[in-house]
Amino acid sequence: FLLGWVIQDLFLKYQESLMKIEVEEEISQLQIILLNLIHIKQINVYEILEWMELFTVHLKNPIQKCIVCFDCDTREALEELRGSLDHPGFQQIVNNLILATTDLSILEAFDDLENEKSFYAENRRINNEKIIQRKQWIGQTVGFMPIYALIIGYLTIPMILSSFIQMQTEFSLLSNL
Repeated sequence: FLLGWVIQDLFLKYQESLMKIEVEEEISQLQIILLNLIHIKQINVYEILEWMELFTVHLKNPIQKCIVCFDCDTREALEELRGSLDHPGFQQIVNNLILATTDLSILEAFDDLENEKSFYAENRRINNEKIIQRKQWIGQTVGFMPIYALIIGYLTIPMILSSFIQMQTEFSLLSNL
């Protein structure tokens, strides 16, 4: 019973870590999309939100809610969108959208995103390498599991059993003397 509980808990933690990785990937994709969209002269914040909605899975609901509330109160809708996810990259995107609704142009508001493009690319590369190394370690561990079982099951355990049996026979011979 307890083992089932622990396995379920570990599985949920694994799914949570996968979800975090997917959200990171989604935010990286949004940053790349925004780097392309900010150079379009006629684009506005509402259209950027629509593009963001098209290319998201995990952030689709908060972005849809922001689009629905956008006409009523632009700033309030964007503030609610910023509060929907506690991720620095996403909050920076929403902060830039808020700046773009004021007196700055889209290109000026997202100027820092263009400057930090190389930093995000390097950070993403490092994260991908860590994920690959962890998967490689898991694969090696699982791959060598049959060899470990063979060594323990066919070599070590019989050797220990035969030494115990030999030791018992030696003790019995010593006690008979």
